[in-house]
Amino acid sequence: MESMPFHPQPQPDTACESPNRNGLRVPFGLRNGRVWAPREVAPGLACGCVCPACHQPLIAKAITSTKRVPHFAHAVEVACETGAESGIHMRAKQVITDRMRVALPAWGGNLLDRPNPPTGRDNLRRPYEGRRIDIPGSDAPLLKVHQEFVMDGFIPDVHAFDADGELLIEIRYTHAVDDQKEERVRAGGYRMFEIDLSGMDRDTPHDPDAFERLVLDEPANRAWICFPGAEAAWAESKRLLDERIEEINRQIEEDARREQREARQRLEALQAEAKDKEGRRAYMRQKLRTRHLPALAELPGRVSPDRIASFTADLEAQAADRIAELREGLPSALDRLCMKPDEDDWIYGVAPALWRLCLLRHYVQRREPGDRINNRDVFQWIKSSFPIDRDLYGLFIAQYDARREAREAGYRKRTLDFWAFTEEENGLIPNFYLPVNRFIERLAWLHVLKPVPGELGGYEVASPPDHGMFPDAEVAPD
Repeated sequence: MESMPFHPQPQPDTACESPNRNGLRVPFGLRNGRVWAPREVAPGLACGCVCPACHQPLIAKAITSTKRVPHFAHAVEVACETGAESGIHMRAKQVITDRMRVALPAWGGNLLDRPNPPTGRDNLRRPYEGRRIDIPGSDAPLLKVHQEFVMDGFIPDVHAFDADGELLIEIRYTHAVDDQKEERVRAGGYRMFEIDLSGMDRDTPHDPDAFERLVLDEPANRAWICFPGAEAAWAESKRLLDERIEEINRQIEEDARREQREARQRLEALQAEAKDKEGRRAYMRQKLRTRHLPALAELPGRVSPDRIASFTADLEAQAADRIAELREGLPSALDRLCMKPDEDDWIYGVAPALWRLCLLRHYVQRREPGDRINNRDVFQWIKSSFPIDRDLYGLFIAQYDARREAREAGYRKRTLDFWAFTEEENGLIPNFYLPVNRFIERLAWLHVLKPVPGELGGYEVASPPDHGMFPDAEVAPD
């Protein structure tokens, strides 16, 4: 790298040393198409450098100081806020071009689009995992390097070739790769990774060796934007997993159909044996099951994760405008609570956020302090206001009635299991009371409602000072 001899000289009093908007003084100057660190050039105006952003003359300062880091300053005060940003960006690209190497990041998928290993659930909600795809990071010698190489519809910061072919590198300091650029990279099937310098220590740009290590070697500050080979391997793993789950679901459906046939056959046989006690019990069990057989046959499909996810997404899209209207002006803690996903909150046939926001408006915002409410009344309002899944609700009520009858007969039954259903069927049926009960409990945790002592499921609306004092409160724990 070119360097200039050291010639001490007075620094002009007019130099503007104000830091940029990011808190950094200008760490690099531009001269003859390259960017230089202060100790790589002559001090003062003799450095011959201009600002990488505004191209105004710079002064190299504090080159021999033991108390201040060497840096550049504008020779005269100008309204330039991006000198540091531009210099860092250009210097990073220059370092890669000069050294002809760079550390490639590891690839291990991501939680949002490519969980690693791929995961899925069958219609009975049992989890499965596919083959994990992990590609370790490596140090890549570069065969060719171009800066700002014009491609089809976009310009990468660095265009290079390594042993595996074409490689695109992005330098992030303030702006990440946008969606449009990523789409074009993916459409072209290019490998691209990003080096993120946004979180580096403010002194690092003023230490050329430390800055070079950060650009070339630091594994923690880089990630793949697009890695077609790894993504194809992950997609193949996901495809094989989906095929496996599809086969399992076919077996589940076949077993359900066989169970229906066998159930009808058992019922016919048990009708002839109903005279003895065990026969009468078996007959009664089958009789109780028979009225629910259509709903039980569809139960695994109705509560499958894929169906719930698709169903919930459709509900949220349909109710987006109404949800936005009801959220307007809501304190942040209540807003987070209403938007917080919860188990089985889809069963009321409406977007989960919408029924919570409507419940909040009907039972809190339109009530006076001290007004009483009860969980039972709230659920009846939910049931009459929204199109709940009647088949699932019928199965739940069958469980609930069975427990009530057992208690009336003197049994201390706590679970909702219905003896006429199998253990697996009982486990799949959602509890229609719990989503409402949990939401009301969390409103009480936020002091919007207050429990009424001695009244099961009873609450009263809190006074206005109570439910206006929690804008930064966390949503109630599960």
